[in-house]
Amino acid sequence: MSWTVADAVDYNGLPADRSKTGGWIPAALVLGIEVCERLSTMGIAVNLVTYLIGTLHLGSATSANMVTDFMGASFLLCLLGGFLADSFLGRYKTIAIFAVIQALGTGMLAIVTKLPQLRPPPCHTNHSCVQANGFQMGILYMALYLIALGTGGLKIKCFRIWNRPIR
Repeated sequence: MSWTVADAVDYNGLPADRSKTGGWIPAALVLGIEVCERLSTMGIAVNLVTYLIGTLHLGSATSANMVTDFMGASFLLCLLGGFLADSFLGRYKTIAIFAVIQALGTGMLAIVTKLPQLRPPPCHTNHSCVQANGFQMGILYMALYLIALGTGGLKIKCFRIWNRPIR
């Protein structure tokens, strides 16, 4: 029985030694990142329409389109994550990079929702509602698509690690 895994390398690019690589701690870290990614992305997607209609005073059709665009970008960006991991970075570096990108986007979204300068004033009647301006929407889009980029890079890589064939 060989102590090295046939197609796996360690962080130095050398063949992975089974006795020193992998195990429960890296598996738990990858699983933890995956759980956090799923909970945050799905939590954002579920509540985003309510936020866009109630706080930013957008129409329901516009809000629904924004959410579907966000989710579609999250799934399409899996291709970018897979390409970068397979061609340049490797699985674990890709997970680390895209986890940081998604955390930055989530933090930015939290700031967008908290700062009063990044949302329109509250409306007192239906006739005095002012929609979010271009700057406010631009910052929101930037936060959402940073999250989508991070989510897209994490989806395919975590799936491929967990479903790797045993040799």
